[in-house]
Amino acid sequence: MLSSLAPLAVGGIEVPSALSLLHHWLADSGIVTFLYGWQDLFYSLLIILISSLLIIRWSRRFSLDHPSRLQSGLESLVETIDDFVCGMLGRKEGRFYLPFLGSLFVYILLCNLMGLVPFMFAPTAAWSVAPALAALTFVVFFGTALVKLGPIGYFYHLCNEPKGLMWLMAPLFFPIHIIGEVAKPVSLSLRLFGNVLGKDVLLAVFLAIGVTISLAIMPEGWAWALPLPLHVPFMFLGLMLGGIQALVFFLLATVYIQMSLPHGHDEGHGEEAH
Repeated sequence: MLSSLAPLAVGGIEVPSALSLLHHWLADSGIVTFLYGWQDLFYSLLIILISSLLIIRWSRRFSLDHPSRLQSGLESLVETIDDFVCGMLGRKEGRFYLPFLGSLFVYILLCNLMGLVPFMFAPTAAWSVAPALAALTFVVFFGTALVKLGPIGYFYHLCNEPKGLMWLMAPLFFPIHIIGEVAKPVSLSLRLFGNVLGKDVLLAVFLAIGVTISLAIMPEGWAWALPLPLHVPFMFLGLMLGGIQALVFFLLATVYIQMSLPHGHDEGHGEEAH
């Protein structure tokens, strides 16, 4: 059984998930094959289901008089996100976009860390998830620009807001700004997808090396019980990388929304956000 993990880890690029192992061993099962073909969506929905159930359960235990350590930690996280978003967008706009941006950060973080759980899969390492998150973010800041600036105001913004003779440069600035707008979701998706996939590939390679060495120097029974954990140090690197990528995506999404707002929206930045 252990000998099948080495070629599977490398051949499948990533560390084998539960669905990929079932597909490898039960290739004739139609249900397993169907779920394996949609494993990125399966694990995405699994994260949403588990996190929703945990939040509902924890929220019932919250107390204003005697907060637990978990409640204090979650409140600190929410307060930190709220301070940053309101500091960037102002109190009014920040509170409006906080649910979206906060949920985006938590969801991407959980997706990134899911790949470190044995027999799980990081959905953000799939082409169907990372670009979808970037496209959703694009819809938000593009819609914000259309609503806050209006179609004419947004066109004026894409022309670099020229005045007087600077209108002669508008035909040059307009395509440059269009390319910049399109590049935003592309860069968001490629950065998230590439880094998470690279982490998974690194773990798979060192897992396969450890399994191969164990098979070569140990009897089969001992190799199964004590494979060389060469990939374990890189799991700590993956933990840090997953947090950083979620934070980068969150920061850039906030900055892009700020860029879509009118220039006078930040008058309330100095106001108390709580």
